Amino acid sequence: MRKMRHITLLVVLFCTMLPLAVSAGFAADAVTISARNFGAKGDGVTDDTAAIQAAIDAAAKSTGVAHLPAGKYLITNSLVIPANVTLLGEGRHWENRATQIHIKKDGFPGIRLTGFWASVKGLHILYPDNTNMKEPTRHPPAIQIEAGHAAVEDIDLSLAWDGISTPPGGANAGQSVFKNITGFAHNVGLRLAGPVDVVRIEDVHWFIPHGVDAFGNSPYYYDNRVGFEIQNVDGLVMTRCFMIFGKTFFHQTGKGSSLGHHISQCWVEHVQNGFVIEGICGLVLSDSNILIHKPDGCGIKLTMPSLYYNATISNTQVRYCGAGSGPAVLYSPTEPHFRNWLGITNCQFDTPLNGPSVVIGPKAQRATIQGTHITGKPAIKIEKGAEQTIITGNFIQGGIEDNSAKDSKKIIKDNIDVDK
Repeated sequence: MRKMRHITLLVVLFCTMLPLAVSAGFAADAVTISARNFGAKGDGVTDDTAAIQAAIDAAAKSTGVAHLPAGKYLITNSLVIPANVTLLGEGRHWENRATQIHIKKDGFPGIRLTGFWASVKGLHILYPDNTNMKEPTRHPPAIQIEAGHAAVEDIDLSLAWDGISTPPGGANAGQSVFKNITGFAHNVGLRLAGPVDVVRIEDVHWFIPHGVDAFGNSPYYYDNRVGFEIQNVDGLVMTRCFMIFGKTFFHQTGKGSSLGHHISQCWVEHVQNGFVIEGICGLVLSDSNILIHKPDGCGIKLTMPSLYYNATISNTQVRYCGAGSGPAVLYSPTEPHFRNWLGITNCQFDTPLNGPSVVIGPKAQRATIQGTHITGKPAIKIEKGAEQTIITGNFIQGGIEDNSAKDSKKIIKDNIDVDK
């Protein structure tokens, strides 16, 4: 009996350790296809484009992982990552710059992910000559996504024009993931057009540039940068993202429509606009902070033809600093639609007392505001033509200006005006 128990224990132990052995063996093999073995120098002077591409092509025939050891790799043309291949650097931690890609020429995307399940991880991508903050050089994105199931993780960007983008005209980059990305782009941080199916965006932070004068001489990014530009995406789940300084944090353009964006735990600081929604889509926004610093700014601007599929804003704060005076929320669809609906709950909109804080536009339908603290002049403005409005149980300062028809369907009651 003891012998049988001993044999059983060995079998269980072997079966338990087998997956670990397989994983460990794969990890060991994965890093053997090194660009150094193909002649890459990593000295920041030698053109390493051909050597790195040779390692990538070799990886496509074997382990699927091309490894870039720590170093500074100068490239003069795109690195093309085909299906099922990962370009892996040493910077596999937040803001780690051990493996650097230097791009001094323009006119080409730095890295192109051209096939399904292509990935790039652990790199610092730098444009060392693009330091003119007022008139930066325009060039294709540092990373271009051309197929679905892509993974872009643990990436640090410096002085790119556009950071990460689908190509002009868009591409089906559905089911891709963008995670642990930081750094600076002059124009657009992440642009997506064409993904079919859900895209995940996690811990993507856009900062001011380092090593240059970030604010002198009227920098371009200060008035123009967009953190996330979305055209048509089936679905998008976005968490724990950040941007400081720029024009707009999140922009759903009017060039396309999306089924829905689920966005939470984001921090937006010193921008003209927090969220601008101009294309048809749904929006679930929660647990976020938005700080506006320009007088013509808007915290959450909803001016699309229609907004539906779980259109809610909750547990979110909009504040203003400096000369800011725009509305915290503008809900003004460009056309009536039977699915238009917006619910606002448990928020705080603290705007100056020189303009309305929440505006419900003339074609808005089914706007519900409950349990929210709102300051403005007025706190809430309902335009003529708005229909089916429910405003109950809020703390307000500045009153409610209701210009909708007397016979419009609405419930406005049980709000506490702190000025009365």
